[in-house]
Amino acid sequence: MLGNGMRKYVMNRSNYKKEIQRVYDPRLEKYAIIAIKDLTLLAENLSEEEQDKIFNNENIEPFLRSLLSLKSDNEEKRRKRVIGLWDAIFSNFLSPEYGLKLVKKDTWQALTMQQDNTLKAIYYATRFRE
Repeated sequence: MLGNGMRKYVMNRSNYKKEIQRVYDPRLEKYAIIAIKDLTLLAENLSEEEQDKIFNNENIEPFLRSLLSLKSDNEEKRRKRVIGLWDAIFSNFLSPEYGLKLVKKDTWQALTMQQDNTLKAIYYATRFRE
């Protein structure tokens, strides 16, 4: 999704002058959003066999680990964003129309009873924390 030049920039951003960063950063944001939309398109339209080659633990786990990591130059802002992402993930996963199809009914009920309340508590505590 990124060309070699943009990949090199991302890996060494601090070594570039501010003028170059002002040009590259908006492009990087645009490319990233397009890439996410393209991956969504693939996930919605590829067969399960094709998706298994792309969206597997080996490929997705490092991305999710990085995306949901709290390592950041602005930990508070990152924490709130990560909790929002977790909320979106679990809200979808724990919905009856999705979660119940994914796991057996008794497993789904156990997950919704424990996880949902814990995540909601963390989410609301974060939203109203000063």
